[in-house]
Amino acid sequence: MELFSLGAGNYSEADIKEAARCFTGWTVNKSGVFELIQQDHDTGEKNIFGKKGFFSGEQLLDLLLENPATAEHVVRKIYKEFVQVSVDEEKVKTLADEFYRSGYAIKPLLHSIFTSDWFYDSAVMGSKICSPVEWLVRLKRYTGFIVDEPKNLVRMQRKLGQTLFFPPNVGGWPGGRNWIDSSSLLLRMSIPLSIVRGDQISIDHKPGFDKEEREEHNNNNAVRFSADWRELEEFCLNSSLDEFLSFLFQVDLATVKLHPFLHDFENQKRQAPLNCIASCLSLPEFQLI
Repeated sequence: MELFSLGAGNYSEADIKEAARCFTGWTVNKSGVFELIQQDHDTGEKNIFGKKGFFSGEQLLDLLLENPATAEHVVRKIYKEFVQVSVDEEKVKTLADEFYRSGYAIKPLLHSIFTSDWFYDSAVMGSKICSPVEWLVRLKRYTGFIVDEPKNLVRMQRKLGQTLFFPPNVGGWPGGRNWIDSSSLLLRMSIPLSIVRGDQISIDHKPGFDKEEREEHNNNNAVRFSADWRELEEFCLNSSLDEFLSFLFQVDLATVKLHPFLHDFENQKRQAPLNCIASCLSLPEFQLI
């Protein structure tokens, strides 16, 4: 109710206890298939959200979906994920009403968001910090980088603060500014140049590894990258600095504080195009989407 449907403040402790009775007898067998063990199910009358009835687990789900607070809670989470962390409650309310009337159809909701003029407003563009996985995917799309050992990609995720399929709790990753600390930001900003140079990057372990994993990691904690820069290099050579940064970033270019190396972009890109590209990818603005 708190994390995935109604949101905090829209249910009582009594609702939780009564809802738990609806799920008695629900289990998964040894084959991983859902089962309802009827003799273990509480068939008595329940009182949930002010409604009385002999509710089953499925009927409880219907009660949750009948409450408009569920639509609003889900839309707010989607808004924070795709638009910006700072929520415009009026927009969320409008979207939630449409979402509720559609019977919780996700596709029309996303279509409404992605085709709205405000989605492309300057205040929204580049207002979110990339998650580590989003950042790695962006870097992969631009450079086509590969790592020498698949396990090292997982270690990089862990070092950056997000290992796929292993969130810190059922609520998932907190996101936002939590993605960035002094260690992870330095790593993000150093990786592009390391790819250009073909350097090895040392990925030290963080607390929480089990002993076996830590010993294995300490024996081999260096990551080496390789990449295919040809397409991006050609685009860089045939673009002005503003054109190139507009391709990479979603922020107002007037706010970008350039590395001194890029002040003479036209000359530098002819002498060392990959260093120019790496310098652009190392700017703080590359962390934003």
